[in-house]
Amino acid sequence: MADDHDSDPTGSDAAGSDAAGSDAAGSDAAGSDAAGSDAAGSDAAGSDAAGSDAAGSDAAGSDAAGSDAAGSDAAGSDAAGSDAAGSDAAGSDAAGSDAAGSDAAGSDAAGSDAAGSDAAGSDAAGSDAAGSDAAGSDAAGSDAAGSDAAGSDAAGSDAAGSDAAGSDAAGSDAAGSDAAGSDAAGSDAAGSDAAGSDPQQRRPAETGFPGADPKEARFDGADLKGARFDRADLSGAEFRGADLSGARFHGADLTGAVMRGVELVDVDINGEVSNLVINGVDVAPLILAELDRRDPDRVLMRPDDAAGFRRAWDLIGERWRGTVERAARLPEELLHESVDGEWSFVETLRHLVFATDSWIGRVVLGDPAPWHPLALPFDEMADVPGVPRDRAARPALGTVLELRRDRMAMMRRVLDGLTDEALAGHTEPVEAPGWPGPRSYAVRDCLSIILNEEYEHRLYAERDLAVLEARTA
Repeated sequence: MADDHDSDPTGSDAAGSDAAGSDAAGSDAAGSDAAGSDAAGSDAAGSDAAGSDAAGSDAAGSDAAGSDAAGSDAAGSDAAGSDAAGSDAAGSDAAGSDAAGSDAAGSDAAGSDAAGSDAAGSDAAGSDAAGSDAAGSDAAGSDAAGSDAAGSDAAGSDAAGSDAAGSDAAGSDAAGSDAAGSDAAGSDAAGSDAAGSDPQQRRPAETGFPGADPKEARFDGADLKGARFDRADLSGAEFRGADLSGARFHGADLTGAVMRGVELVDVDINGEVSNLVINGVDVAPLILAELDRRDPDRVLMRPDDAAGFRRAWDLIGERWRGTVERAARLPEELLHESVDGEWSFVETLRHLVFATDSWIGRVVLGDPAPWHPLALPFDEMADVPGVPRDRAARPALGTVLELRRDRMAMMRRVLDGLTDEALAGHTEPVEAPGWPGPRSYAVRDCLSIILNEEYEHRLYAERDLAVLEARTA
């Protein structure tokens, strides 16, 4: 923020004198009243105007480097483009002031009150605003890279698009602040208080914290309803007294998670379950036994030998034929509709093409790039060069079914030539870029993955087809 001196020294040379129009560099006008004075372009470097009243003064472009305006009142002043590098405005009141484009690099505004001030586009790189109150201030597009705002209160402030890369806001209060689109890359928010902040509906690209290191950050009382964490690393995070009701975990890795004193009511879990201990009981074997009881043929999906894999594939083919016939009775446009955020029926078939291309075509048969353009990877998989991912495609059901028949025939050929010795072996690594990664895999594991994918995704498809059928009833 610029230092608005009370004298009018425009252009004249009267160093040390008290006279309007003089060059008063180093002059002492502390406590003088020059409200509304014109000091545009003046050179008052090092001047002492502590406690001065320059409300409404025009110091646009003024050079007050190193000046001391502690406690000064510059409310409503216009210091656009001013250079106050290194200035000390501790405790100063600049409420409503316009410092657009001002350069306050390294300035010390500790404890200053800039509530409602407009610093759009200002450069405060390295500035120290510890404890400052900027509630409601507009710093859109401002550059505060490396600034220290520890303990500062920016409640309700608008820093949309601002660049605070590397800034230290430890312990700062930004409750309710709007930083949509701001760039805080590399910023240190350890221990920062974002209580009450509203990130709802903002995607990672909009909130903009690429490379940020929030380790040890606390979100006590923060309102994160509707927040989305895509491929975020929350390993080791602690949730104490947190409200996760209605939260959705899709493709999340909860390995090693510990829950104490939690309320698991009306919870729907679907996924890979192993060593799941609830209230001291490992329920995984109980779940497996119940699923096998419901479908006695399910045990065929865990074959011990090559012949067992062939029997399992026969069952898969038989059951999918019934599911496809059921789907074909619905209007085709419904087969492109998602149910509860899951894949549509056609997308499910496209994903199974991807699974077969990846684990059989690439890993078992050694084709470095086997993917059809309509193959659809799982959503949580990162993009891989050469691997297609066209979620917008809406191919005809007949086109996708033809692809499915081709890929199921590929699996059949592999199983028809499978021996117990080959089943116990490992694949040769495929070094070309793609997915899965270039290493050796157990043949049994590759084939078991396909059996599991085919079995489980058919169940999902049957579940969603029932919902679609109800819509047409």
